[in-house]
Amino acid sequence: MPTVASDRERQTAVATRVDIVLCSIQEAQQLVEQARQALSSFAGMDPERESLACLSSHLTWAWLAVAATANPRE
Repeated sequence: MPTVASDRERQTAVATRVDIVLCSIQEAQQLVEQARQALSSFAGMDPERESLACLSSHLTWAWLAVAATANPRE
């Protein structure tokens, strides 16, 4: 018979997954920023750089939303 995880074990597992999500979003944001900077040396790539800047902004908001939801003020 499988054992039922305690609330503390579930909270720890959720916290671990949230940390992974936040780290993944940060990594994605760093990659997008690197791509944006790499495009800066190419003429005519302004629309693409702007798209990447927009994506970076969306990633920032996603990170903030996840962090706020995971750590609500009490």
